[in-house]
Amino acid sequence: MSTNEHDLERAPRSVLRRSVSVFVAFLLALASLVGVSQAAHATQGITSTILLGGEVYDGTAVVNEGQTITLRVQYDSSVGAGTAVTFDLGSNVTLTGVPGANTAIDSVVQTGNSVTVTFRDPWPGGINQGVFDLDFVVNAVDESVKRPITWQIDGEESSVEVIIRNSGDTFENVTNGVAKTRTAPSNLNSYVSVDYATNTVTVNPTILGQDVTYRLNVDSEAARTGYTIADAPHAYLAYQAVTGATITTWDADGLNRTQSAFPFTPTPSGNGFTWTGDIPGPSQLAITYTARIADDAQRLALQAELQAAYNAAAGNPGAFPASALTMPNTATFGGVDTRTANIGIQGSIAGPGIGAGTGKSHNWTGLTPANTQLLGRRFGKRLCRDRKACV
Repeated sequence: MSTNEHDLERAPRSVLRRSVSVFVAFLLALASLVGVSQAAHATQGITSTILLGGEVYDGTAVVNEGQTITLRVQYDSSVGAGTAVTFDLGSNVTLTGVPGANTAIDSVVQTGNSVTVTFRDPWPGGINQGVFDLDFVVNAVDESVKRPITWQIDGEESSVEVIIRNSGDTFENVTNGVAKTRTAPSNLNSYVSVDYATNTVTVNPTILGQDVTYRLNVDSEAARTGYTIADAPHAYLAYQAVTGATITTWDADGLNRTQSAFPFTPTPSGNGFTWTGDIPGPSQLAITYTARIADDAQRLALQAELQAAYNAAAGNPGAFPASALTMPNTATFGGVDTRTANIGIQGSIAGPGIGAGTGKSHNWTGLTPANTQLLGRRFGKRLCRDRKACV
């Protein structure tokens, strides 16, 4: 049963009369904010406003399947004592909430999507006007669709065009744009090691099997014909394969978001690739592909760069080079827009003494007086943080 039911009493005092007028004006103003259609009807003394929630897409009100919306009905004494008014709702909704009897309403009878409200006879003294709500739920749809919500009052039909959104649908809101990102791994540091006995840096040959994954995005407001994408990795890298290409599209009204596979088969070019093709619009295209260290010659060249950075560090603990050696990978979209993503690599020089003496690096975090003593005995030295720690 709808809970929004009001009788507005007419009092003999002008102050109360003014208060009633202000309250009714407030209700009508509120209805105009969230309603879409407000109408007077042939049935005297009856006006109605449909309240939809306020969301709009491309100039059309949006409601969700399963959403409760409201037909707000205002009546006044001119409707006439004993008058029965019948409200019928259309096929896209299901009536769920009706008013109860009150000072002015004698009875309410619901049959399916129809409800008849009968006013009291005689009309109660001191009552001038009132408001009640009819609540109804938007029926389920198989896909988002533009449809009218209709209602009749004593056979006189009113309607409002709405978009009924299918659960989970996201409407089109695409702006032209391109992007390139590296998605994995975060860096290649794990492949770098140092032999402190010989001061030799090695890039593990297993790096040749490590994929670096990139994603390209092309958002298109309208269709693109003969569009080009060219990818140019760093000299140490080489394009391997496309691992996925999906396109997101919508219907002509911008509704019913759909994702599907996109035929993206680039042509290898140097150590990268080129592609020319058509992209529908509006759409969002996402492409993922991989690159790797090109070959062993490039691995050794990378290793030589890291060796030089290690030598320049002169044994000072920390990362070398201080800022990671980066291998940029640049994509050119449509022949004009470039976007770059980097993958970095660097080594690390261990803390004082331990690495050089053992040929291994050590983690010095988490040391306590007790375990520094233990390390001191193990290596024949006393490594103490303070005098009291050595016993």
